[in-house]
Amino acid sequence: MEKDPKNADAWNCLGWSKLNQGKRFDARFDFNKCLALDPQNPAALNGLGWIAKGEGKTDDAIALWKRAIASAPSTFMEQKNYKQAIRYYKMWLKVEPNSKTAKAGLKKAQEAKKTVTTGCEYGRRVELCQTGAFLLQTSPMG
Repeated sequence: MEKDPKNADAWNCLGWSKLNQGKRFDARFDFNKCLALDPQNPAALNGLGWIAKGEGKTDDAIALWKRAIASAPSTFMEQKNYKQAIRYYKMWLKVEPNSKTAKAGLKKAQEAKKTVTTGCEYGRRVELCQTGAFLLQTSPMG
């Protein structure tokens, strides 16, 4: 972070790393640093939502997830990253099962995903972390 303190994606990934280690306070700090640089970053909003949910603040979590969803699916749909759009809509439906907006968005993303085939290169599928910060290579078999 010393070399590029204005890298919102790096702050987001650092936040997720800390959240996955159970360090909520540190993760909150990193997600907020990310949002100071990129106020609509869906991944950081999602992370703050999970922190709020873990603290029993369900209404706050829902509000954060709605903000994430408002920016994420349209961005993911534009990028043709239907898998991520579907993930966000499903997350929303877990906390608001009757949301017509989330149901309609999920249906649209699922229909769009059906028309896309996974590209393979030399027997490996390449997926980009939602933040664009890490390149992960996985076998097409799993």
